[in-house]
Amino acid sequence: MMSGIVLVIDDEKKLAQYLTKRLRAEGYEAEAVYDAESARPKLRELDPDVVLMDLRLHNADGSQLMVESKKRQPEKERC
Repeated sequence: MMSGIVLVIDDEKKLAQYLTKRLRAEGYEAEAVYDAESARPKLRELDPDVVLMDLRLHNADGSQLMVESKKRQPEKERC
């Protein structure tokens, strides 16, 4: 069975919930958040292995959130 922590960040709630449900069914620990303000603390709290993020969030630029995340943990590979 696979394992790992996945954080889904998407302002389309139904899509984020669907992805989270499917990831859990595949054996991943997955959580969803729906905006950048909720994502920032979750990124620190969960220290996810993978982040699936919409780059065009309703209240923020997803690419900026990725840059912030990279600054906090430069040793983690992100693309």
